[in-house]
Amino acid sequence: MKKWHYILLSLLGLATLLVFTPGGRKLAMDVYNTLTDTGLRLLKQFEGFRNNVYQDAVGYWTIGYGHLVKTTDPYHPYGPVKTISNAEADELLRQDTNEAQDAVRSMVTVPLNSNQFDALTSLVYNIGRGNFSRSPVLQLLNQGNYQGAAKAFGNHVYAKGQVLEGLISRRNHEIGVFLS
Repeated sequence: MKKWHYILLSLLGLATLLVFTPGGRKLAMDVYNTLTDTGLRLLKQFEGFRNNVYQDAVGYWTIGYGHLVKTTDPYHPYGPVKTISNAEADELLRQDTNEAQDAVRSMVTVPLNSNQFDALTSLVYNIGRGNFSRSPVLQLLNQGNYQGAAKAFGNHVYAKGQVLEGLISRRNHEIGVFLS
């Protein structure tokens, strides 16, 4: 693209960046794809805060705002720390959401607005990178089918084969954010 094209795009407020992968595949992404403060607040609301280690709906040890406790973490039951502060939970959430954001950035090949990015980051944070990589949400989205991708959020309402009302509510809210 010529230099004046970039200037014109900037003046028009179009924040889409074309990136070419080493294999020559073109990716389009919004250069502002980062979790917004609104997205972070929503994620905190969805996850809820617990200052002690607990088992989530599928039996994973969790602390803070849905941080999955790893065997290398210092948190009980694997280590000596039994509780954390809000500040520590915020730091864990920042680290964990960075991983979810990286997954969205690396797998999505179509432009996203900030609401779509927030909703996808929330989804990935909840279902994990691997599940997202195999998800109809990602497949439909990368085909440019934004409406179909939004509808496919509803596929992710199960925990251990059971539909959870909390996940239905969360997915509905994420769909609303994604489509706004």
